[in-house]
Amino acid sequence: MLSFFLNAVPYCLSCSVGTFIVFDFMKSMYSKKYNKFIYIIAKIVFGILWFLICLFKYPILNFVFLLLFSIIIGFSLYNNNNLKKVLQITLLILLYAGLDALISIIISLITGSSIPLYDKDPILLFLDVFLLQIIMLLFYKFIVILLKKQENYFVYMRQFAILVLFLIINVVVIYFLTLMAANSELDQKSIHYIMMLMTLLSSILNLSVIYFFEFISKSTLLQKRIELMQQKVDMQYNYYQQLEIEYNKSQKIMHDVKNHIEIINQLYQSKHFDKGLEYTSKLNSIIDELGLKFNCNNKILNIIVNENIKKCELNEIKFSYSVENLDLSFIDDMDITAIFANLFDNAVEACQKVNENDRKIELRLYKFNNMLIVNLLNSYADPIIKRNERFLSNKMGHKAIGLSNVKQAIDKYDGDINIDIDQNKFSVSIMFPIQN
Repeated sequence: MLSFFLNAVPYCLSCSVGTFIVFDFMKSMYSKKYNKFIYIIAKIVFGILWFLICLFKYPILNFVFLLLFSIIIGFSLYNNNNLKKVLQITLLILLYAGLDALISIIISLITGSSIPLYDKDPILLFLDVFLLQIIMLLFYKFIVILLKKQENYFVYMRQFAILVLFLIINVVVIYFLTLMAANSELDQKSIHYIMMLMTLLSSILNLSVIYFFEFISKSTLLQKRIELMQQKVDMQYNYYQQLEIEYNKSQKIMHDVKNHIEIINQLYQSKHFDKGLEYTSKLNSIIDELGLKFNCNNKILNIIVNENIKKCELNEIKFSYSVENLDLSFIDDMDITAIFANLFDNAVEACQKVNENDRKIELRLYKFNNMLIVNLLNSYADPIIKRNERFLSNKMGHKAIGLSNVKQAIDKYDGDINIDIDQNKFSVSIMFPIQN
């Protein structure tokens, strides 16, 4: 009984601190789905199951449980479900396992005990567990800081697959090399040095993965920002070019304004009231065309919407809007471009494939319950392709990252996006908490 107690205390300490680390890592990296009570229950269940697994004294089973259940918790209790989350959680667990092995080997070398330590002196086991938890509490925060730096970076599925495959190969190779070393005819001290070297290599490789991941993420993000900047420059150029055309038209009208007034006076004096009204109506239409069709207090949004109004007119798309004059200054210009330009591009492209009489786009921008709501609705004809909760392009070879760019920009401001499809209408609703 005493022996069981002496062995159980280190495992209890290890599982308690480890459970705290896993859940605090999730809390630091991802937003919660449920209320506080659910997470308290989850921590208790996770800790108890981990403790029971530890009692089997089988390290591989312990590692598999920790990895799989951590991923399950990450996906079931937290938002932002994607392959990036799998990679981040895997890195955390590999760090935990690597440090565990490294500390065990160092203690074995110092004390002359053989591995595994859990079959030896309970004091050594307690020392092993205590050192692991102290070091892990320091290292996991370091991992959080590194991963947080890449929070807004973007990588493609192929890059994720390569990184995950690298991690799997890393674990498998080290495991089999350890088995070979353990079954070799080398003396115990040499085996310890070999295992320590492999553990150090594992830790270095895992940290290298983080930096490599950051590098490719930064490269992709830079490429995206360049594309957005080019898109913004093109829209501004077209916008100011159109302003110049409208200005020249207005100068011509102002030059002839006296003639127009004289003609209207003559028509009314000669009692040609119908022709006078018709002439006045035409003149008003010409003057109306000179002004901006859409105007709010955000210059970039003005450019994007007015540019797309021209596209709608060229493609015979009915465009309507209802916009409150709200403050959008808390959203960066690049993100406004990413959100609205991509949404309008998708909407105009979808409407081009619809019968001319059914083409329409509606924009609404308003405040509701301390939330800024953006809603863009458009008609569509082509079937919508959806895979793993993501909408894909039906164009050959198209990566369909438009909506991914939109969602990534929205996430920066703790916003949310909802897509609704109903009777040939595609509706995108975006909600931002209003900044104080």
